[in-house]
Amino acid sequence: MWLLPHLRATLLYPDSAPFPSLHLGNCFFYSSSPGVSKMVYTKFVEIGRIVLINYGVDAGKIAAIVNVVDQNRALIDGPSIKRQVVNFKRITLTNIVAKVGINSSTPAVIAAFEKAEVAKKWAETAAAKKAAKKATRANLSDFDRFKVMVAKKNVRAAVAKSFKAEKKALAN
Repeated sequence: MWLLPHLRATLLYPDSAPFPSLHLGNCFFYSSSPGVSKMVYTKFVEIGRIVLINYGVDAGKIAAIVNVVDQNRALIDGPSIKRQVVNFKRITLTNIVAKVGINSSTPAVIAAFEKAEVAKKWAETAAAKKAAKKATRANLSDFDRFKVMVAKKNVRAAVAKSFKAEKKALAN
């Protein structure tokens, strides 16, 4: 843990720090330029935070945090899942937050999802696009996979041919 001695030095002797930083509780502030600090973490566990379930029966579905049970678990609910307690290791926090009250009922959570347009915002994220692409590829038939292979082969051949022509033109 090389950071700990430097952090102590930063707090005790701010002018001798290897880089300007400040440690407050569990939040680190770091800046490459003096006088400007930037929060390292932006996604926090909070009521209404939309999460992606990444393990279990509901993997790939989104839900909202309704309550925090303890340090390791949260109560989540959403339109496509049952209300349940999950471990933080089984969910991924997203940048989307809906206005949900503590221990809101399922109909209230669904209404908050619709009001905040969570489905639309989720569809625009990179994670949703990647999941959709993965699902599309998983549903391809053998012949479809063959057509994709032939198309990739043709693209590679066209790129190689144009590269060879450019190289030849530069050599002359």
